[in-house]
Amino acid sequence: MASFVSGPKAPRRGSVYDGLMHISDWYPTILSAAGLKTPRGLNLDGHNQWPAITGKRRQSPRKVIN
Repeated sequence: MASFVSGPKAPRRGSVYDGLMHISDWYPTILSAAGLKTPRGLNLDGHNQWPAITGKRRQSPRKVIN
């Protein structure tokens, strides 16, 4: 699945993130990109991918998609 992220905090133009990502990861990732934390008490399957997308982490926190 192809996707894109755009905005002033997004990685520079032409960069590619090839880490493993699931649709459930979008919510915590977008919250993180906006500078917000995931609300407490939510039982989410998603992982925050923002550090990996922006290069602050070496690889995706997701290892498998079940």
